[in-house]
Amino acid sequence: MKKLLCISLLSIALLGCDDDDSNNSTLPVCGDNHCDAPAENQENCPADCATEVDCGDGTCTAGVEDAESCYEDCGSCGDGVCTAGVETHSTCPEDCDPVCGDGLCEGGETHGTCPADCPPMDPRGIYQIFDDYLLDSQDLDSTELTFTRDGTGYQLVHAVYTTFFVTPGSSTGPDRFAQMDDGIWVSQLGFTFPFYNSLYTEITIDSNGFIKFDGASSNASMESVEELFEKDRIMFGWNDLVYITQGDEVIVDHGVESATSRSFAAITFSGQTFISWDEMRCQVVLFDDGEIRFIYNDMALMQDDYTTPTVVGIVTPGDTTTYPGETDLYPPNCGDTYCEFSEDATSCPADCT
Repeated sequence: MKKLLCISLLSIALLGCDDDDSNNSTLPVCGDNHCDAPAENQENCPADCATEVDCGDGTCTAGVEDAESCYEDCGSCGDGVCTAGVETHSTCPEDCDPVCGDGLCEGGETHGTCPADCPPMDPRGIYQIFDDYLLDSQDLDSTELTFTRDGTGYQLVHAVYTTFFVTPGSSTGPDRFAQMDDGIWVSQLGFTFPFYNSLYTEITIDSNGFIKFDGASSNASMESVEELFEKDRIMFGWNDLVYITQGDEVIVDHGVESATSRSFAAITFSGQTFISWDEMRCQVVLFDDGEIRFIYNDMALMQDDYTTPTVVGIVTPGDTTTYPGETDLYPPNCGDTYCEFSEDATSCPADCT
């Protein structure tokens, strides 16, 4: 018995005298939410090594899932916690304050208060040309873009889509136009609308996804930057479009916003390219102080025949020797389900799995 004890003590002493410091690692701790295989397994430490976990099954598996690793099961907008890497002020204003420096001009931020997120915009236009045939206009799906007057130009503010500003057709005597290929419709605003350096009382809605003010014939698609800047134009999805379902209507509702007493015209529009499996459903709201709001329920316009880009934004004519460059209308927003631009699985696992 004494002999066995001595051998055991000697073994322990020898193990303790190992000169290799790399073997002095921390022993696994059951319950630290990390399965240290092979020392830990499902049998000796089920708390750390649970059986197969399915993110999205509606159950937040304790010790394995949390709001950051599986927001679907463990997160909740409105729980008072701004989940890093998943929630932002745009996706969950209830939990998250706007953060200056996150690339999104939102929550009352302006160029004066947060120039990092709200850069000065070119006074002649804020626009983006979506020319990737892989539906990159989906960047705007379920978003709101608000253009507010800022001196002689406009400032762009972002938000997440929640609902249309008005229920289509709910106003008294709305204008209704049957959607068609290459159609144009004139609508009286009922107020004076300031746009850049001009004042307008009526608009011309083009079936190809934009608003102009001259009542001219339809333009199927943008052929050049020069054409883009040849007139005042509000483009919520300029492409060669047609109705999604025969009988679809373009509806213009007029009213007064109760909170601000501003008069408005809300244009509800739907359309798709001739590829016929993409679509856009949106509402464009014009206010009497010049504010313009694009509200996208659905936005996924493919290039017609893979050659025609979709253009979104606002522009006005000017110097014909130079033209303003494009603006990324909606910078990468972790938590919006789209893995885009600078996002990857490390910086935004919620979008890039």
